Amino acid sequence: MACPWNGWAAPAALFFFAPLALAQPLPPPGEYPPPAAPPPAAEPPAEAPPAEPSPAAAPPAPPPAAAPPAAGPAEPPPPGYAPPPPGYGYTPAYVPPPPLTNPDRGFQMPTFSVRFDPLRWLIYGEVALEAEVQLWEFLSLELVPVFLVNDQPPAMNDFDGVLSQHSNGIGALLGTSVGLGFWLDGEPMEGYVIRAIFANYGYTYRTEDDGGLIDEVSHTDRHLYGFFGSYRRWGFFTIGGGIGIGVELNEQRRCFTDADVASATSDCDDEQLQIALDREVEKTAARGSPVEPIQIMGRISLGLVF
Repeated sequence: MACPWNGWAAPAALFFFAPLALAQPLPPPGEYPPPAAPPPAAEPPAEAPPAEPSPAAAPPAPPPAAAPPAAGPAEPPPPGYAPPPPGYGYTPAYVPPPPLTNPDRGFQMPTFSVRFDPLRWLIYGEVALEAEVQLWEFLSLELVPVFLVNDQPPAMNDFDGVLSQHSNGIGALLGTSVGLGFWLDGEPMEGYVIRAIFANYGYTYRTEDDGGLIDEVSHTDRHLYGFFGSYRRWGFFTIGGGIGIGVELNEQRRCFTDADVASATSDCDDEQLQIALDREVEKTAARGSPVEPIQIMGRISLGLVF
């Protein structure tokens, strides 16, 4: 049998029992939070104007570039590596290193020269071979051995063929001189030179006629010179000359007190070395400088430089 309350039983029960549920006592304060008040009804929002597009944010500024390192002295590339070709990457400028101020070039052959004096050969019959070698930058050492090759040279033509000269050394060697040269232009064998020269040459003089030996005397020239000269060179060829003023260190006097060769003596007033040209000593030849003991020497040299 159907119940007549089936259709309205649920609303009626809610109607009668709702006051009872509301009449239930409230829980103690603090046990439950009070219910939140309902929010007031919000007014409908007014239509906002269309928002303008915000400007795009500027990108952050790049960090400042680092300062380039201070340029130092460029160094040559290591052995076996060449600088990169121009236009390829960073190409630093290559600066070659300065030349060494005192490079070690090892042993070098010093400059040396060989010369001879043609006028001394032609006039005095003596061949002077000048050999000079560099000692240091502007210093040189000179040796001049002299050989007698003509015992009656043109310088003795005024003595009627009775006077002759001979070597008082080893064979034809009269002796040698030693000179220390100071080259004023800083280069040896070129330019102006000042030399200090010590010379030592030994001679023997004889006079002879058809009857044989008339007179004989020996003397050693021992001179100390100050020499000033000038030399020029073209390739291996050189020419030069100069003049020297010196003093006789081995002064020797000889004269005659009577008309006899045997009267020769060294107790003389004149600073001369005399030799008799005849047996009666009517004619004599004197060897020496007009201003003894001052000696004057001239030289013209031709030769080669190596």
